[in-house]
Amino acid sequence: MNKELKELLQVVAEGNNDLWNETVEAAEKLLKGGYPGHDLDILELEEQEVKTGFELEKALSHGSWYFQFVDLCPECKVYCTKRFTDGQCE
Repeated sequence: MNKELKELLQVVAEGNNDLWNETVEAAEKLLKGGYPGHDLDILELEEQEVKTGFELEKALSHGSWYFQFVDLCPECKVYCTKRFTDGQCE
């Protein structure tokens, strides 16, 4: 991840902006990484040369992203591709 993209994601993840909550949550996942396909998501954003939060929001609203298929388990703090049952990983 290049420096500019990392800084942008950090600013967006703080949530003090006019972006959708989904964009803020996506920025958090992209910053944290660790899920299958993270490198491909980052590469795509770098290739699109996303420079602002609004450009990030527009880019994320188009296409399919790997971060969309994972959730952060609230208890074990790792990305799970399984469904949650009663707040825990299956």
